Amino acid sequence: MKEVIVHKGPRVQIIDSEIPKPGPGQVVTKVVVSGCNPKDWYVDFPQYLPWLAWPRSHSLPPKASERRLLWRAPTDPLLTQRQETSNLHARRPPVNQGDDISGIVHAVGANVSEFRPGDRVAAFHEMMKPGGSYAEYALSWAYTTFRLPEKTTFEEGAALPLAAMTAAVALYARLRLPAPWLPRPTSSDPNTPTPRTPLVIYGASSAIGSYAIQFAQRSNLHPLICIAGHAGSSHVANLISPEKGDVVVDYRRGDDAVVAGIRAALREGEKLEYAFDAVSEKGSYGNICRVLDHETGAITLVLPGRKYEGIPAGGVGGGVVSGAAAGGC
Repeated sequence: MKEVIVHKGPRVQIIDSEIPKPGPGQVVTKVVVSGCNPKDWYVDFPQYLPWLAWPRSHSLPPKASERRLLWRAPTDPLLTQRQETSNLHARRPPVNQGDDISGIVHAVGANVSEFRPGDRVAAFHEMMKPGGSYAEYALSWAYTTFRLPEKTTFEEGAALPLAAMTAAVALYARLRLPAPWLPRPTSSDPNTPTPRTPLVIYGASSAIGSYAIQFAQRSNLHPLICIAGHAGSSHVANLISPEKGDVVVDYRRGDDAVVAGIRAALREGEKLEYAFDAVSEKGSYGNICRVLDHETGAITLVLPGRKYEGIPAGGVGGGVVSGAAAGGC
């Protein structure tokens, strides 16, 4: 089969490789469409790939009652360990960086009973392992593979795995917001308003931001304060619920206008306690932190491995576990 290897530059090389053979619990898919993510060309920037070095034993973020994710100082031994390990990974040979698979099941390994050859599927490939999606055939674990309904195109399937997972990790693992299957309750008493949970989504028109909006809607989180540009008036506007207080703020009007727009979406005396920065560049998080409550606020950023100046010392900071932005940002 043909396979694409991503080198520094970035530069790609097409090579001939053997079709992967599935091990126990694995699925080989004949690729119809592969997704593409910015992390695929971050091979030049290993600081963007710290999940490779994140110790398996490191615990998840605190519980909701302790939701502030404390930002670690640059001298923190854990960060030093991550950087050293990241440098080690940076010296690895170049690999097939594709991770978003969409296609037809070719073969399954032992103990796989839910899939069989011919099934339409999408899947998430294990990062930095052999069998990536930039090839005619790709490898995934059965537990990261899912069926595609007939009405769902292969293109739509390939856009799901990493972007949707990153948005879900940000909202539910990092910010500890209510899951879609346990949404914020809606008041049945017209005299008792439904409690509000303001959430800023910066980069709302990106692939990750768009999934974050859809997840937040299903969790009944409002108002959604969506920071976007040209696509805000069309794409993002179709995803939000203005009747519940959701708004779009145009970042092209400047930093002060963004801050004013966020504040305008809040009621008098209402705190901003949750924010997801799906951009994490060019001062985006700085605008959020000008409004985010410095005592109880929580922010998570899509690009880990950086030093984010200006996040409140007693506040929060951190990166989504997957640490990767999706194509279409």
